Amino acid sequence: MISKEPSWTVSPSNKIQINSVAIDAKGKYSIFGSSSEFDSGCFAVYCYNAEGKQCWQQPISMEPSYQGVFWVAISNDGCYAAAGGELAKKGDGFLHAYSVEDGTSLLKVKLKARVNQVSLSHDGQLLLAIFDDTVQLYQLKAGQYQMVSDTTFPGFSCNSCALSDNGQHAVVSTIKYNDDDDTTTGKIAAFDIVSNKLKALSPCILPVGSMRVAITDSGKNWGASLHDGSCVAFSHGNPNTALWQYKPDIDGLELAYGFDMTQTSDETILLAVGANKSGIKQGCVYLLESADSKALLKWQADLDYAANPGISLDKEGLYVTATDGKPTDENVKVVQESPGHFYLFDGKTGTQQWKYKTTLMNWPMMINYNGDKIIGASDNGTAYFWEK
Repeated sequence: MISKEPSWTVSPSNKIQINSVAIDAKGKYSIFGSSSEFDSGCFAVYCYNAEGKQCWQQPISMEPSYQGVFWVAISNDGCYAAAGGELAKKGDGFLHAYSVEDGTSLLKVKLKARVNQVSLSHDGQLLLAIFDDTVQLYQLKAGQYQMVSDTTFPGFSCNSCALSDNGQHAVVSTIKYNDDDDTTTGKIAAFDIVSNKLKALSPCILPVGSMRVAITDSGKNWGASLHDGSCVAFSHGNPNTALWQYKPDIDGLELAYGFDMTQTSDETILLAVGANKSGIKQGCVYLLESADSKALLKWQADLDYAANPGISLDKEGLYVTATDGKPTDENVKVVQESPGHFYLFDGKTGTQQWKYKTTLMNWPMMINYNGDKIIGASDNGTAYFWEK
């Protein structure tokens, strides 16, 4: 079992929060970036090896930036990394890519809005990024990433994206906030990637906003968590209609920030969801199996605080990770946070293997593809590494 006690921790950014982490398939390298949700600072992207030694760090700007690094990714082969986020309060976004070996810059562009997520194919030859209403696809050519395809979703905001491991398929989550009645609408857009171009499949319109997407290695199945705490699943054969939508019988379920899925070696499709509960500021995680166009609930478990995006699965679904924590009062000028936890659950039974407490809320946590190493990080500015 993966130990509850981290094999190493590091606080490289002077206690500035860490919003996103990534780890390669073998767990050889971990990537994370510093940020501040409501403030400016000198932010950077960091790379550490499995022994806790810093391999490199790269500033996102030579000048102070607003918010900083929002999302990072690493290719499963451990060769390439990407980071996106925001540079200025007026909405200037950035997208950077690196060679993991030495931190060499392979892409450095400014965009019109914060980059909300980045995703890489297994070999890092393709990079997907989203911002505002736009999705962009980049290809590694002659040692640099070059944009080769893009598309927009007018009226919607792109909040999540994923590339299949084989680089042949992509999926994007979008949301529209309806100010008149305080509701949301969602759209899940799937693509085939043909000759390194995004070929759109029929999108699926949802009556509630989509929050986060994930896709299987083959790209033949994908899913999304939704604004009401439910989730949906899709197959490549019928991309404009969900196979099913599932919402567990949990009082006050709302916003599902956390989501991941996998197709195991025996072709079982598993989906893990982390959702908030209204009013009581608690959360939950639940695991589903997608079988014969229906969802089978495998287990569900409570979290002490609201669930955050640190839901992840290893390839075989042996473990599920989760994170929690919440601002204690969102209406005050100086936002205070609850403590947070990192969780590890047995993927088969839902038994909590351990719970690790931190002084502030935790956003990211990711288990590697092989299921033997985990990287997580906290708003207290510390990254944590666990292994068997």
